[in-house]
Amino acid sequence: MNSKIVTTLTAAITCLSIVSGGAAIYYDKTHDKGNITIDSREEFLSVNQDLMPQTAASIVQGSGDGFLEAMFTGREIPDTDTDILIWAKSDNPEFQTVLEDTSLDLKIHYDKNNSEALVNALITENGSQTLSLYADIEGDTAGLYSPSISEYYYDLTKEQFINGFETTTGISLAATSNAEDASQDPAKESADPQPLDDAADDQNANAESSATSSTDTNDSHTDNTSIEDSEFMNILDVILTAVTKDNVIATYSDNLHLEHVDETISGTTYTCQPSADDFENMLYDLCDYMDTHESARSYIHNILGNISDKSDTILDIETLLVNEDGCLKNKAKEIATNLSCSAFTWSVISDSTGIGRTLNLSFICNGINIMITCEKASEGAMYMSASLDDSYISILTTPSKDCESAASHLGLSYGTIEISAGDMSSTTKALITTTRSEDNTKDETVISFNAGSRIGNMELHIESKNSSTASMPLTPAEMHIDMTSSSDEEVMTVFKTYHNKITSILLSSKILGMIL
Repeated sequence: MNSKIVTTLTAAITCLSIVSGGAAIYYDKTHDKGNITIDSREEFLSVNQDLMPQTAASIVQGSGDGFLEAMFTGREIPDTDTDILIWAKSDNPEFQTVLEDTSLDLKIHYDKNNSEALVNALITENGSQTLSLYADIEGDTAGLYSPSISEYYYDLTKEQFINGFETTTGISLAATSNAEDASQDPAKESADPQPLDDAADDQNANAESSATSSTDTNDSHTDNTSIEDSEFMNILDVILTAVTKDNVIATYSDNLHLEHVDETISGTTYTCQPSADDFENMLYDLCDYMDTHESARSYIHNILGNISDKSDTILDIETLLVNEDGCLKNKAKEIATNLSCSAFTWSVISDSTGIGRTLNLSFICNGINIMITCEKASEGAMYMSASLDDSYISILTTPSKDCESAASHLGLSYGTIEISAGDMSSTTKALITTTRSEDNTKDETVISFNAGSRIGNMELHIESKNSSTASMPLTPAEMHIDMTSSSDEEVMTVFKTYHNKITSILLSSKILGMIL
């Protein structure tokens, strides 16, 4: 078997293990210094759970309700009413002259239950408006209007609007357009956004898998967990059988320093290093599970299917997990040997109360040294980093002590986030600070970073309100063009015209010209 496939599968299994979120109880005990014996593997997994910002189930299900999170992850957009104003400034006088009176103004209203969506997008450069765009969906009807592009207001059906938008932009609105169906039938939800024309086929596949998986999901999963979420947890449970009581070593110390959050604690270090036999037994269990659960194979196919056509490696991994020809079982020993030879080390540290404070995961994949680190301070700060040989990215989050809620209505954390990325030759840093106004009506996020000697130090400001002033402009009847009975080709001509003209406006921007 191709070694790259084996090592890539190694990395995939390893990364899945990081987000272990199984419910477990920490067993309190009196410690002596040095090696100690743990009561069970659940103790080790419990400490890991404390170090995850979300459990595995909530990561897959997408329990966050921030608007920006939905936009960047493709998850269902929550009910939203917000006005967002984005502007920037630079300490480079030449670039600042371009940034003066330049902004992006977004006004958004979205009500899932009433099938209402209303978006206004306005771009202003040096005080002159270069783009104004208005779009709305209400029930089964939609409207599209931009005086920057055309004098006409286009009346469309909801389906025409979604088809036109997705085809010209490549951005899926399935999570939004199918929101009502998905909320009524969890089996229709998808772990990944899908193109609209694939939705019907995938919903049929999910409906079939729903009947099968009704007997092979864990009773411990809550009622609001979808079929796909339960399947992920079941597969993860099998993967975590590689962790045993015998392959975890625990050591207690009263002087453990957490360097990234600068804190010294007393606690226990747990180190897990599964053997080749542990990995092989896990792979046999995984093979048996995949062979006997059609819903699991459907789930893996839905996750990997869209990208397997573009990657031979992903296709081979999908073949290993989905096919019933014994491929995974035949290769289990080889894969297990590669896993055990990858210098795989998984360690966590808990403090004297048993709360997880540090996670370190390291292994070698395709000759690259990979390390993932997470540290949690007693006051709520969280550090996370990932490195590949000499390249790295790290995130240090320090929550605000002044805000009762953890995140803004856009889903951004109140407080500061410091992001660093680099290699042996250079390092880039950005500082993100989110605060709330005293009258509780507005959030402001400031992203500070150095954009190079030509542009200088930049500050990107994002101001957002928890109310919306979005509206569709009143236009005379003679300006309306009814497209509801038009052909697909005619509708696509309108959307392609909009797409091309908006692209042209953006490319002619002075800001973009200076950056390029």
